[in-house]
Amino acid sequence: DGPLMAPPKHLSFLRKLTRLVESPAFEATTAALITIHAVFIGALVEWKASYGDNPHFAVTFANDVLVVAFVMECSIKLVALRADFFWGNPDCVWNWFDFVLGIMTVVEVVISFWIEKDSDLK
Repeated sequence: DGPLMAPPKHLSFLRKLTRLVESPAFEATTAALITIHAVFIGALVEWKASYGDNPHFAVTFANDVLVVAFVMECSIKLVALRADFFWGNPDCVWNWFDFVLGIMTVVEVVISFWIEKDSDLK
């Protein structure tokens, strides 16, 4: 038997990332972001119902920041948990929900940006 070798750096990084994702602080932060985003979605819907389709820049910007945060959260979980993100994990149903919701939100942001850019050109 030779000397024990340290695991490759990428495995050490993945273990640390997995511990982060499974930590109560990460889960609490994610829950807080979900709550804040729900409030902003409510504000956005209220604005559109009351004043039309052009919400205040701050509301749109905050929504976009939260979308980026969700994409990052989902990406971190996907890298850390790999296949367990979708299968074999007690939270896999929520992960599927997050993933699909994230994809739909990103598509919405891209389409609204595209429409806004197209209307600016006219």
